[in-house]
Amino acid sequence: MDRIKKHYITEFIGLDLLRFILSTVVVFRHYYHFYFPYPDSPYVHQDTIITEQPFFDYIWPLYDWGNYAVQVFWIISGLIFYSVYNKELSAKALSFGEYSFLRFTRLYPLHFASLIFVTIAQLIYLQSHGTFFVYQNNTVSNFFLQLLFIGAWVPDFHHSFNTPVWSVSIEIFTYLVFYLLTYAGLTKGRKLIWLIGVLVVFEFYGILPLFGYCMLYFFSGCLVARYIEEGVSLNRLLIISIVVSVVLAVLVKVIRPFLPLEMVQGFFFTLRKIPIAITFILLFIVLFYKMKSPGIIKLFKNLGNMTYSTYMVHFPLQIVIFLILEPVSYTYFNNPLVLFMFVAISVSAGWIAYQYFEKPIQKYLRQRYSAKQREMPVVLNVEEKERRSATN
Repeated sequence: MDRIKKHYITEFIGLDLLRFILSTVVVFRHYYHFYFPYPDSPYVHQDTIITEQPFFDYIWPLYDWGNYAVQVFWIISGLIFYSVYNKELSAKALSFGEYSFLRFTRLYPLHFASLIFVTIAQLIYLQSHGTFFVYQNNTVSNFFLQLLFIGAWVPDFHHSFNTPVWSVSIEIFTYLVFYLLTYAGLTKGRKLIWLIGVLVVFEFYGILPLFGYCMLYFFSGCLVARYIEEGVSLNRLLIISIVVSVVLAVLVKVIRPFLPLEMVQGFFFTLRKIPIAITFILLFIVLFYKMKSPGIIKLFKNLGNMTYSTYMVHFPLQIVIFLILEPVSYTYFNNPLVLFMFVAISVSAGWIAYQYFEKPIQKYLRQRYSAKQREMPVVLNVEEKERRSATN
């Protein structure tokens, strides 16, 4: 366990900073929600490019591509989970109950609180506007699906309530698959590569949409972690990921005229994104490789710790901000000061939620469990090194 902690601090600390940046990118991306309530606004659907958004000419990648931050989160989760849990699960040293308890105490309390909060906020919005804010599928059945954290598991999945939680719901399914496969020894040696190959086939044929998509990214992160543990240098991995990214980009460009457009925009686009995302991840690892400054390590940890809470609170805050401001025109949100206010409030609320809600409740639940299960302190030690792997 000490080896894992040292391994994380000296090689993966840059991921905390990257996770904070990614969560902030998601907040920027979802700024378009403010344009939804106005019939005359440029908003059409969630993929609309709204060129009137503040500083669009300068930060358009955040508005246009910010949703891909979720996929990068999935790869990071796979990298961290493999680094922390692979040996323990392969040795059958961590029970399913303990593993599930760690996931539950890490993710569910804030999910539950944000679900209740957004439900109340949406009902208030419904009373004053006659519709819900942005997403309209806030039904009783969807509420209970969200309550069970399986809102994105149903075939006719629609965004509802605290919408960003869909990616966490999918990732929870992936956590379960990871436990079962690793416990069964199916991520050892070449088996992990074969598993990724199977998931590529799933993606090509559209098998298990969303689930297979998430697992492909997650287990790609696992593969990167395995190479790191096997001693492959970070610089070499970075160079390989850059080369693969370029080769795939050129290959797709060459064969693009001979392929259906939907395949280019779907399957091949997914394959191209994976090495690009891995390149960004490895770049942050390399930049802060074996960081020795206690101050920077502490800062990055604090930024990484608030990632999940920032991800979970920013959409509920959008409803509250809109209800308070009640602007008469969508052009109000073209103001850069409103954008800065939204981002600052979301990040600040994320820090407050982590420090005064998420962290204390997590500690309380684990202490209660530890009192009954004397072996739990060992498990808590594992979670302390892994907790920054969650999405958001």
